[in-house]
Amino acid sequence: MAATGFTPISLYYSTTAATLPLAGSLVAGELALNTNDGKLYFKNSSGVVTLLASSTLNNYTTSGTGTVLALATSPTITTPTISGYVESVVAITLTSAGAVGTLVITAGTVLTATLTAGVPCTFAMPTSPTAGQSFILRLTQAATSMTTATFTGVKWPGGTAPTITATASAVDIISFVYIGTSWYGNAAQAFA
Repeated sequence: MAATGFTPISLYYSTTAATLPLAGSLVAGELALNTNDGKLYFKNSSGVVTLLASSTLNNYTTSGTGTVLALATSPTITTPTISGYVESVVAITLTSAGAVGTLVITAGTVLTATLTAGVPCTFAMPTSPTAGQSFILRLTQAATSMTTATFTGVKWPGGTAPTITATASAVDIISFVYIGTSWYGNAAQAFA
C-alpha cells in the first residue's frame, strides 16, 4: 500500500517459479522481479535479460573496491586477490573390515582420519577428478598397536610412498594434487 500522497512503483513481475522475463517484454535497463523465486533481473544494453540479484545469495559481504558477483557452482576466476579463505574440514570414518578409507572431496578439501589400532588401511583416491583439484589429509596414527596406510594410484617423490609415522597418536599431513591423469602426493610427517 502506497503512503498517502505518493505513487507506488511497480516492477514488471511474475509469480510463477523459474519464469524469466522475456527480452521483448523489457526495455534496456528495466527491472523485472520473480516474486516466487526472489530473483531480480534486468535487460542489458545488448538486449539480454540478466540476473541482477537473488534472495538465496544474500550471505556475503564486501569491502574495498570491485564488484560483488553471485558465483556459479564451478566458476572460473582469473587472477583474483584473496586476502583469506577457509576450507571445509571433513572427518573420514574408516571401515574396520579391511580398513578402507574412501577419500571424497565433494564436501571439503581438508580431510581428517584416525587409523584403527593394528588394522592396516588402504585409501582409495577420489573418483572422477578434474585437473587441478587438490586436497589435504590429516592422518592420525592409532593410540596403540601402530598400523600402516597405503594410497592407491598416487605418484610420490622419488617413486617411494611415505611410511606413516609409527608413534602413538602422531600426525602426518599428506597433500595431494591431480594433474593430467595422475594423483601426486607429498607428506609432512611426525607432528606430535
